Amino acid sequence: LLHIGDIISASAQLDNILDLALEKVSQIYETGYALLYLLKEGTEIIQLKGAYNLPGEASALQTMQVEVGKGFLGRMVEDRQTLVIDSTTTSPELDMIKKTYQLKNAVIIPITSGKTVKGLLVNGNSLEHFQYTDDDIEIIKVFTRQMAIAIENDFLSKKAEELAIKDDLTDLYNLNFIKDCLE
Repeated sequence: LLHIGDIISASAQLDNILDLALEKVSQIYETGYALLYLLKEGTEIIQLKGAYNLPGEASALQTMQVEVGKGFLGRMVEDRQTLVIDSTTTSPELDMIKKTYQLKNAVIIPITSGKTVKGLLVNGNSLEHFQYTDDDIEIIKVFTRQMAIAIENDFLSKKAEELAIKDDLTDLYNLNFIKDCLE
């Protein structure tokens, strides 16, 4: 977690930060894997951005898309609920997700920043007779928060670049400012 925080503060590329976070969160458990889904720009659809150590039996997760507010997963994301699928799962909705995506154990957590949904993290493993503890879920939530910080930081950096009037290197007015003045 400290390593992820360090590269966020060093303004590393978003993809590098998210790849590292996926790698680290997947290593929490033996046979662990992680998938990151991000909101497609201009839509309410969350689609796959990256995966780490995904086993063949869970490959159906690569095609999963979630529309915020629609269907069971979409409502879960909209309500910012954490889903836990393990050997204790008894809900018919969770059993359906477990069968559809061939999951043994998984925690599915929305990635949010403020009131905005940014994506979804799926962290799972293939261990038999496994049950998540509250501490397990809390650790995964901390990784989710780190990812949310990285995503928001990237957004704000891009926004600041757009709004800049002068070039940082030359201290001259930039092209966007000149175009705005001419219009």
